[in-house]
Amino acid sequence: AALAALAGIGVDAKPALAGLTRLALSAHPETDAELRELLGVVLRIIGPDAVPGFIKELKNPDALLRARAARALAAMGAVAATAVPDLVELSKSAVDSDAQAAFAGLQAIGPPAYAVAAPYLVTVLRGDPFADRRMWATWALGGIRVPAEGDAKQVIDALLLALLDTDDGVCRGAHGALARIGAPALPRLRDMLKLGEGEAPYWAVRVL
Repeated sequence: AALAALAGIGVDAKPALAGLTRLALSAHPETDAELRELLGVVLRIIGPDAVPGFIKELKNPDALLRARAARALAAMGAVAATAVPDLVELSKSAVDSDAQAAFAGLQAIGPPAYAVAAPYLVTVLRGDPFADRRMWATWALGGIRVPAEGDAKQVIDALLLALLDTDDGVCRGAHGALARIGAPALPRLRDMLKLGEGEAPYWAVRVL
């Protein structure tokens, strides 16, 4: 009820930001989907002023709090665009919960993350030894997509390569990302179908 009231107040709810940050970093949003959704709405309404408090927590010694902070930023979507560099750094962590939450945050922020995050995510797809991280990178790129003016960071080429990954989870992730990117990927997909002889690449056909 308090969150609903704050949502109704709108941007004037900024004085409640400290309490909202504490709530987002608590265990409550993990067990209450309705509360989690409404909390995200309030944070988005308050806007970019809510971001620095969570960026600070991305460096907390407690891995649980780092992941919760990343999930709070994800709930804010594009409003949290200023956190992209910090989420990229968190995704490099050797702790899987850090990396997974950071990749999910980049995915949720979407297109505003392209310029900063896409080059790193392409590098993950092309060379990370861990299949889970390559898969999380495909999910992130599916949310980020490519700009209408062109794919300067070569996301589509990296996802096409991921369609041939030895891990099925990575292939499925690349399939989903390319399907969301849509028409800009079609020329390169058609080129891929012409590679070699015999059976066409299965996942490329699935995307088409």
